[in-house]
Amino acid sequence: MSFLSLCARAAVAAPFLVQGFDAATAPHAHRGRAAVFAPVFAPVLAKAGIELDDSLTDLSSRALGLAYLAAGAALAAGIAPRLAAAGLSLAHVPVCLANHPFWQHSASERRSDAIGIAQGAAMIGGAVLAAVSTPARRAGL
Repeated sequence: MSFLSLCARAAVAAPFLVQGFDAATAPHAHRGRAAVFAPVFAPVLAKAGIELDDSLTDLSSRALGLAYLAAGAALAAGIAPRLAAAGLSLAHVPVCLANHPFWQHSASERRSDAIGIAQGAAMIGGAVLAAVSTPARRAGL
């Protein structure tokens, strides 16, 4: 892996690593954004006898943060980059929607949400490009 490729992978992984560290170390700060999905998950969990409370939300935020950290570090280091990019991509879609719930906002706020969703899509695209950009592909083989 060239130095430039290593720097590019680290740059692509950096936002995932920062978000993952934040979610893992301060999950209480993510409760409000996670509440967006409460109407969807609360009834399903209730059927299983599980109450959706702050401790469960914090545990989910920590788990997602740790997944972001592991996959982001793997992507940056070039260890199983395709698997890391797939994990980050799948995990980032609901995170992006929780951070930018356009369906709950007025028309004026939706512009900001649209920009946030576009940035999330760019993060996913960057992760996928970093994963598929292997030396054999760059050489045209």
